[in-house]
Amino acid sequence: MLVGRLRSAISGEDAADRSKEILAEAQKIFADAEARGEGAERRATTLQGAVAIATSVLLAGGALLGDPSKIHGGAWRSLLALALFLVTVCLVMAGARALAATARIHVYHRPTPDNIVERAEKNTSDARIELAAETLEDYSFNHQVASWKIAYLAAAAWWFRGALISLLALATLLSAYLAFASQPDRSCKTERPHAVRIIRVLGR
Repeated sequence: MLVGRLRSAISGEDAADRSKEILAEAQKIFADAEARGEGAERRATTLQGAVAIATSVLLAGGALLGDPSKIHGGAWRSLLALALFLVTVCLVMAGARALAATARIHVYHRPTPDNIVERAEKNTSDARIELAAETLEDYSFNHQVASWKIAYLAAAAWWFRGALISLLALATLLSAYLAFASQPDRSCKTERPHAVRIIRVLGR
């Protein structure tokens, strides 16, 4: 066991000082794992706003594509709808992964308060060694929880990057449509007066 290994590692007159150093180091390591997990949760909370962005984009894009008088041409409507779909899916997936990173499925382990009385009945060195061993065991579990949260945060960031790329594609398609496809057909307007004149001459 870890307690036995720590006890065998310290002996002699400096056992009390060594046990104090070991406990301080164990507590420092323990705090590092929890800090990593909390940092991942804070960043994931920010990415959870992607769901609200997805709702806004979907409503605005749906209103634009749902009006045939605003977007002409089946090909343009299909391309814009595809880009809008990709943006929405990526944002929703980013929000879902971020939500998983902040979920309380796994909780952090801490030294059991019930063992305080048992440790108080032992000498200082043994009590510190047992507390250090329990702290390190809890750290091993908390390290896995923090790694799990960081992995979900990385997945959320990956989907968010996909949403940004899809959003860029959507903006490019809209710009191309406004530049090339939304211009009115001026040829018909210029040819119409000539046709009217011809009809009037023939009518005479």
